[in-house]
Amino acid sequence: MRWPVGTVCFALLALPISVQAQTGSSRLLQGEVRYESLLGHHLDALLVYNSGLSSSRAQSSPVEAGITDARLALGLSKTVEHQLKAATGDEDGRQSSNRSAYQLAWFYYKSRKPMQALEMLERIEGKAEGVSGTDIDYLRALIYLEVGRFRDAAVLLYELPLAHRPGGYTQYNMAMAQLLSGNEERGRSTLESLGRTRTSDPDLLALKDLANIKLGYRYLQAGMLERARDSFNRVRLDGPFTNQALLGSGWTLFSMGQIERAIVSWSVLHKKQAINDTVIEAKMALPYAYSKLGVHGKAANLYAHAVELLESEIAGLDAASEAVRNGELGRAIVDSRSTQGEDWFAGLARDSEQPSLYLPLLLANDEFRKQATTLHQLALLDSRIEQGLNSVAASIEYAKLTQKNYKAALPAAEKELSAVNRQIKNILPYAPSQKDDTANRPAEPVAEVALLKHTYDNYLEARKARAEYIERVPEYSRQLAVLSERMERLEKKLNRAIAGMDKQVEAAALAILEQKRSQLNSYHHKALFALAESYDFATGKKQ
Repeated sequence: MRWPVGTVCFALLALPISVQAQTGSSRLLQGEVRYESLLGHHLDALLVYNSGLSSSRAQSSPVEAGITDARLALGLSKTVEHQLKAATGDEDGRQSSNRSAYQLAWFYYKSRKPMQALEMLERIEGKAEGVSGTDIDYLRALIYLEVGRFRDAAVLLYELPLAHRPGGYTQYNMAMAQLLSGNEERGRSTLESLGRTRTSDPDLLALKDLANIKLGYRYLQAGMLERARDSFNRVRLDGPFTNQALLGSGWTLFSMGQIERAIVSWSVLHKKQAINDTVIEAKMALPYAYSKLGVHGKAANLYAHAVELLESEIAGLDAASEAVRNGELGRAIVDSRSTQGEDWFAGLARDSEQPSLYLPLLLANDEFRKQATTLHQLALLDSRIEQGLNSVAASIEYAKLTQKNYKAALPAAEKELSAVNRQIKNILPYAPSQKDDTANRPAEPVAEVALLKHTYDNYLEARKARAEYIERVPEYSRQLAVLSERMERLEKKLNRAIAGMDKQVEAAALAILEQKRSQLNSYHHKALFALAESYDFATGKKQ
């Protein structure tokens, strides 16, 4: 959805919303809000919600999922929490209050406050509007997983109705809960069921691959090598988990004594850019495999390549860290505010320099991704405020200019008015009276008088309208000036929020990059030692 600038600036003023009962019109509003939120257009969702309430007076609930998610994505967590807390105290509508408690539980869960989330669920008594008991049990199970109550989570997930359990995230979560609770056999069985699912759905295919990856490594750790091999082989070669499958398959084959076949799997990974952990591990595993075959010269060359590559990666990380410290990443995120939706990351990767090389690494971290998205959304909101301010300024200038032009035009209009009035007076003596015989009336003077009177009336209306507008312009300009001041205050708050979030993004990025650098340093030391050892074997210094 694309919003005119004028709509944006006025809609932003209506943020506080009172809790009201739902109507038919509100359901349409909520549907549009939910649609925009699902597309990732969180600001548009907020604007739809607020403009709908202010323009049509539609009644809605502030705890609808779409608007709640939008506010959370925009960093308005305090607003969400305040409104949800207020709604939970609505004793006059128990079902509505229960729904608010459920929404607040979700809010706390997403905010990594599982105990507070659990407390909210305990407040639910009876039915919740638009929320099933299954929904509540599923959320409770997720919270149990978060706090380490794996057995309780597994029981809840297993007891969900079949319609909520077949192949999907619920089944995957249930498998993880079973494994973490110590029920290895049942967890593997659940993963096997998901990993063998026949589907064409892209999301479910990715989840199926993930299940097989998890299953393969569980079997590998347990020494069940054939089952591990079969699990890795079920992973698609063009999916998001191809690298993990190739690495795991290589280690499985290596453990089975099929070193040559392991080399084939790792060689595929060896050709890829060494940023993610699986590729780096493969670049270390490949020369290790050659050394086990006694091909020490090949191993030494591959270790030398690994050392060179690791040094290059470390230098790249250092350059990226320096760019982050210089504010390049933060500026790139702020400048990406022209791009909405989930594809804004692609624009960020395209437009920034050193940090973009490690964006996949940074974005793999949930906390960084959340903070970066918040910064992006704040910058987007600030951009729209700027557009709104420009629109208001243009409106004020237009009003003043129109007032000036109207004032300049009034003397000419008065002159024309007087001329028309004189014409009417000059013609009236020749116009027949009402007492005259209509058959003997001259048609031309009557028609001319009627036309002149019509022109005269139009001039009067135009003069009145212009005079009224001239009188209204000062008040109109004053209202626009007040609006401009409010928007300027909001912009200052946004700028402070942007500055604070920029620091958080910088700190998070540097921590991730430093952790990666420490890992690469470890690999580098191991590669140098293995290189020296392989060289000694290759030159006969060591038998």
